[in-house]
Amino acid sequence: MSASAAVVSQEPDPTPDAQGLTWRDVGRWLYLVFFSFKNSYFGWTFFLPSFAITLAQMFTAAAIFYLMGELVAPAAASDVQAYDMSYGTFIVTGVMVNLLLEATLSAYHQAWLSGYWATQFDTYLQHPGGVSAYLTGSVLFSYLQVVVRTVIYVIVGVVLFNVPVDVPNLPTITVILLLGVFSLTGLGLLGASTFSLLNARSWGQNPVEWLLGFAVALLAGVYFPATVLPSWLQGLSYWIPQTHAIHAARLALTGQVGLTSSAVTGDLVFLLGFGCVTLPLGVLAFVAGVRKVQRDGTLSRWS
Repeated sequence: MSASAAVVSQEPDPTPDAQGLTWRDVGRWLYLVFFSFKNSYFGWTFFLPSFAITLAQMFTAAAIFYLMGELVAPAAASDVQAYDMSYGTFIVTGVMVNLLLEATLSAYHQAWLSGYWATQFDTYLQHPGGVSAYLTGSVLFSYLQVVVRTVIYVIVGVVLFNVPVDVPNLPTITVILLLGVFSLTGLGLLGASTFSLLNARSWGQNPVEWLLGFAVALLAGVYFPATVLPSWLQGLSYWIPQTHAIHAARLALTGQVGLTSSAVTGDLVFLLGFGCVTLPLGVLAFVAGVRKVQRDGTLSRWS
């Protein structure tokens, strides 16, 4: 045997790792994502009485917000006139937009918690990319729940309070909402990293979600315009992404503005810039958290 033939015979055969991901690998991962999403859905709807009560709570919450807005409307009319909507619609639109933003902030940490406490990670660890697929499916399911709640809010508004449904700027609103999600994804990942970095493994222990949730309720204009706050609190509200996303979405919902309107360009630039800064930080923290649980072997409850 020649020397060159000996060298060739010693070369390792190509492996999937050496070749990188294949379409089959991607397909398997997407199937696991779908499987995780489907399991979350069936877990939500399997116990019919519990599911019915959950939907009823969504309906009553929507009705309370609409009713509260109607009762307070005369006193608050001057504060919301810039949005060309009633105070009841002002509250509900703020709540609906914030549902999406809250999900972005909390879904990643909640996916870690459900995978850990329901021992789902024990199953998904048996598949390449299984944990990431489980987390992705769980986060997508959180957004499905937002869609369901939003539809319920619209139904309650139309049926009980005769709120007209007219969305003249749907593309504009979609872009605003996507920028809102982008701006908060980094903070959502940062909050998820506390699962391992700070051992925040109980529900309600996400410090990022808690701190920002408190600030949003008070400062972001969900329930009342930020302009009614003292000037120093208005300064603080400026640095909260939800303030800009909710303000821009309300103006777009009334058809007053487009993406190039000066009334919202400042909000859009802030959301984009905030996301560009916080997303890399969130990814770094999230990756550090994943490496920590891999190194410590604490991803499973029974390890």
